[in-house]
Amino acid sequence: MSFSERSGWRHLGLTRRLLLPIVVAILTAGTVRTVTLALEEVEAIRERGAVKAASLYSVLPALLGNLGEQPTDDEVRGRLEGVLRQALDIHRLEWLASGQRVAVEQHPVTDYPAWFGELLPVAPTDVRVQIVLSPNSSAELTASLDVTQGMHLAWKRVKAQVLTVLAVVVVLLLAISLILRSSLRGLGHLRDAAELIGKGHMYARAQPGGSVEVREAVAGFNKMADAVASELTSRQQLENALREKQATLMGVLDAMGEAVFAVDQHGRVVIANPSARKLLQHNEPFGLPVAELLHLTQSDSGAEIDWPSLLLEVSDAGFIDLGNVVLAGRESGSIRSLEGSVTALRLHGETNWIIVLRDVSEIKRLLLNAEWQASHDPLTGLPNRLLLADRLHQACQVAERQGTLVAVCLFDLDGFKPVNDTHGHDIGDRLLAECARRVESSLRGMDTVVRLGGDEFVVLLTGLGSAAEAEVGIERILQVIGQPYAIDDIHLQVGASLGFTLFPADAADPDTLLRHADQAMYAAKEAGRATWRRYDPNNMHDMDGPVAQLAEAMANGQLELFYQPQVNLRTGKVLGFEALLRWRHPEHGLLPPGEFLPDVERSAFIEALGDWVISQALAQLSLWWRDGLHYTIAVNIAGRHFLKPGFVAGLQALLARHPDVPPEALCLEITESSALSDLAHAASVVRSCRALKVAVEVDDFGTGYASLAYLRQLPVDGLKIDQHFVRDILDDKSDMALVEAVISLSAVFERRVLAEGVETPEHGVVLMRLGCDLAQGYGIARPMPLADVQAWVAQWQPDPRWAQWADTHWELSDFPLMVAQYDHLRWVNRVLLYLDGASLQLTQAELADHHQCRFGHWYDSHGRQRYGHLTEFAQINDAHTEVHRLGLEIVDLADRGELQSARQRCGQLLLCKDRILGLLADLQKAIAHGGDLPADISARCWDGAES
Repeated sequence: MSFSERSGWRHLGLTRRLLLPIVVAILTAGTVRTVTLALEEVEAIRERGAVKAASLYSVLPALLGNLGEQPTDDEVRGRLEGVLRQALDIHRLEWLASGQRVAVEQHPVTDYPAWFGELLPVAPTDVRVQIVLSPNSSAELTASLDVTQGMHLAWKRVKAQVLTVLAVVVVLLLAISLILRSSLRGLGHLRDAAELIGKGHMYARAQPGGSVEVREAVAGFNKMADAVASELTSRQQLENALREKQATLMGVLDAMGEAVFAVDQHGRVVIANPSARKLLQHNEPFGLPVAELLHLTQSDSGAEIDWPSLLLEVSDAGFIDLGNVVLAGRESGSIRSLEGSVTALRLHGETNWIIVLRDVSEIKRLLLNAEWQASHDPLTGLPNRLLLADRLHQACQVAERQGTLVAVCLFDLDGFKPVNDTHGHDIGDRLLAECARRVESSLRGMDTVVRLGGDEFVVLLTGLGSAAEAEVGIERILQVIGQPYAIDDIHLQVGASLGFTLFPADAADPDTLLRHADQAMYAAKEAGRATWRRYDPNNMHDMDGPVAQLAEAMANGQLELFYQPQVNLRTGKVLGFEALLRWRHPEHGLLPPGEFLPDVERSAFIEALGDWVISQALAQLSLWWRDGLHYTIAVNIAGRHFLKPGFVAGLQALLARHPDVPPEALCLEITESSALSDLAHAASVVRSCRALKVAVEVDDFGTGYASLAYLRQLPVDGLKIDQHFVRDILDDKSDMALVEAVISLSAVFERRVLAEGVETPEHGVVLMRLGCDLAQGYGIARPMPLADVQAWVAQWQPDPRWAQWADTHWELSDFPLMVAQYDHLRWVNRVLLYLDGASLQLTQAELADHHQCRFGHWYDSHGRQRYGHLTEFAQINDAHTEVHRLGLEIVDLADRGELQSARQRCGQLLLCKDRILGLLADLQKAIAHGGDLPADISARCWDGAES
């Protein structure tokens, strides 16, 4: 068989390959059977001819009859024809006598094809019979038998056999075709499914059908397809997950504040995230050598970084911390302080590098500013207690070497509290700043004036030759302080009570010198105030009287704790309370701690009082936690008590009395000054408290006592920003900067930060924006007796503006909007307070002209520039104009003595106020929900506030 034939056979379908041999076999068998049948029929014809021939020997003479001795040819022919008519199976008769030959024959009709007769040639059988005519004569009659009838029968049988074979073939072909078609139907489904899978339809499957074998083949195919689809799906999922991870990583990389560079084995940049491109001020740094892009120098040595050498070094080490480096902008000339690292990354046998740089310029600026703030009083700009300790120590050393005197003076202002209460903290702070300026200007260059906090100041007069010289300087200080003050047309008068001691006549340590000056100052106050006293240990009054009275009050149950809530501004959750001591004096009523604690803080009784406060707090915590109220309580601990040997053991004993109270529910608050008096010991006590799981926080942080170095060494849990700074963040950019710096520092040192002095909802929003979520203050709740705590918690609802601003990413330039709202409320309150006899504290222009008040300045400048395109902003103007009209009318009525009419107008004023607040809330919502701002807005945050 040729190759082409073999190839053709292989390409035949299964049906044809099965049918072809079957048909050939059947046809072969049928042919053999037909030939055999034909041969059998020939033999049957011959046998029948022989039998017929044998019968003719007797039959023919009888049929001819008596012809006589010499019959004529006609007679013979007639007789022969008669015989043919009677014997149909005789084909031919021939009469042969002496000289006489007569033959007759007949031609029967054949109904078989000629080729059949040729294919089966059967010769007729001749029978010769001697016919006796007379005794002396005879004739020979030859009869040829007719085989046509036999051939006819043979043809019928052969034809029937052929038809039978053909019918069998046809039937078999149909039956096998149907069977195969039914059995192999699944193969077509397999083919269709395979084609669909080939076109990408991975979940196409063949339908089961056909024979058992085909169904098994289909099941196997589907199982294989399932496995392939599962594998491809898994691979696709892995690829999708990989792409998602790559997209996420690229998103993280793009969102990172750090500049990230990927450098290939040739030292060229292949990846630079947006922060990196911003740092370089280069949008397309890809493919450029890193050595050409990053010109870094070491901050300490000034040596420029050699990138080829550094990258080789990193390849060996795996990682190198660059430390502090400086990047100088080639074109802009700007200097950026950076921190960074280089990491080697080996991929496919090649080394690549990842460079990460973090811009710490702003942090360094903040740290430097915070360092200054930590050593100076932000209100007056004077040195604080930290610098005082250093300068007092130096002054004492110089005095000992040179044989001179140092006057350590401590004074506070007489009459300052009424100024604060009457005119507000703003006027009080300005009075303090002016007083500090006067005192500083009255001193020599070698002298130092320090603000301790509040209205307390320390003055160091150095290089003195005598006590009289000190007294001259002190008189000069009291004189400049006692001169009248004029602040915003408000005339004020205060004095000072001053105490001092002389070193080395008073050969005490610096802390004791300050304590002696403090005792002398109290002696000056007892002498009538606005005077001075020198420390004299023989004439100083002891503190036994006040201490004994307070001890008796504690024994008689006159002391109690008030509780001021501490909340999470962002979530509105009440976290706990600060416990504040109160004295229910039988004669003077409820006294705050400022009225009695200063008299006992220097005595040993302060330790017993502190233990009593802790014990009371733990007892209350036990009750709360038993009832499922998981609050915390913060208590204030005096420095003397905190640093006392055995404080931690005493605290542990108090905790042991309340085993059901988790120690972490108690927080101890210490002042900066108490920690700084002995930093090493204070740090040790803090660590011991934290080992007991008791939290420790620095109270009133920001008053200028602590430096960054001290904060790093003191492992406290948190900081509380002093209320004096928080209170004025809406008005004073310096206080805002300080609060922001403290919050940043708390994040750097991983300290919790809580703000005191939250007096308005606006304070809370600003603090959240700066990163401080924890707060307390009068704007949340005033300190309350224990009996009122649960009722307050039940009705507590955080200001809705906190929730509105909590989850919104606001730009700092949007905060003047809140300040403007605060200014509006303050303007209305000043008009209302004017009816109660308070000073108006508004100029005529601020009262009458709605463009001249602080809110109007914001509306016409920063507000219009930033929000002027919003409908909500435009609606405010008419309401604001109406507020000024009503306010001016109310003040005019009050000035004319018509208070009743003025108060009647107040209802309309309050309605207008609420309308403006509602419009401002709508404006805030418009901004929060995507009110687009013009792209060219770049107004400074505090334009409105500064106006």
